[in-house]
Amino acid sequence: MRAPERDAIDRFWAWWAEARPGVLACIDGTEDWSTVVDALTAHVHAVDADLAWEFGKGLVSQHYLCVTSEGRASLRAVAARWLSAAPPADDLFEFHATRPASPDFFDAGQEVRLAEGTAPVAPADLRFLVEGDEERHVLDLGVWHPAFPDHPELRTQLCLLGLDWLLGEAAVERWVGAIEALDRPRSGMVTPAELADAVDALARDHLEPSFALLQGTGPTGLPVIVLARSPLKSIEFPLFDEHVEVTLPYTDRGEGELPSTEALQRAVRVEDALADRFEGHLLLAASVTHDGSRVLHCYADQEEELGPAVAAWLATQPDAEGATVAVDLDPAWSDVAPFA
Repeated sequence: MRAPERDAIDRFWAWWAEARPGVLACIDGTEDWSTVVDALTAHVHAVDADLAWEFGKGLVSQHYLCVTSEGRASLRAVAARWLSAAPPADDLFEFHATRPASPDFFDAGQEVRLAEGTAPVAPADLRFLVEGDEERHVLDLGVWHPAFPDHPELRTQLCLLGLDWLLGEAAVERWVGAIEALDRPRSGMVTPAELADAVDALARDHLEPSFALLQGTGPTGLPVIVLARSPLKSIEFPLFDEHVEVTLPYTDRGEGELPSTEALQRAVRVEDALADRFEGHLLLAASVTHDGSRVLHCYADQEEELGPAVAAWLATQPDAEGATVAVDLDPAWSDVAPFA
């Protein structure tokens, strides 16, 4: 299954190959931006009208071009697919599908104007109230800037852009939980550099994936047991936009209609073998065991069309008798959102 935006992505990169010298001339100030901006916007919006783009100082190249979903989980795979078709970075240009960190914004005396007609603000004056959430492996933030009282219209934009500039958009999505613009400074607030250090420490502590055990009851009162990745966020796997749901039925039941020890062992053997067979191509996000079935919620790149391959493989497994596979597009991972 070819993603619907693929043709527009191919057209974008064909246009870029021709337009690149003109883009460089605009960046150098020898050409006017108007024609390039219109053409670039048209090609990006042909991929999806809700994508945004920006140029900036590159991390390894002189410049970067970023086409981003602006935090919209439903468009993350589209931006990632655009990036996967990009040419290799060179001395002049690198490419990103999430806004990279821009630490230069936090240099002393550096000010930015967030919109025409608004007052310039210094990102270095941002301060953060940090509260860790150990269960979700994220940091919840209160954000304060001295400009907030006089310019309340800047609060949301400065919070979001400031964090993207400081940490990079992907790190914000991965490691930051709730974000609240504060109405006054609070004791114990930290500087941008201290927040960046805290996020780095959190990332180092959670290099390996972990699973959280959740328990509850279903609509009929029978117990439900869920194992879910923690945190359960698509930002780590942006191309995995297809939900592949594998249902493993069991008839050998124990207390609460949960599987007997033998039935659970059979299901786990299938789960482990499935992960080995499709390693790197199929991600197990969560499993749900309840009332006669163990449901594996997996994700894959829709362009790989793994559903039929998974079904064919399951048919060869003696422990997977009666297994079924259902496939739907779910770029925002909405099907597993209740487990997050």
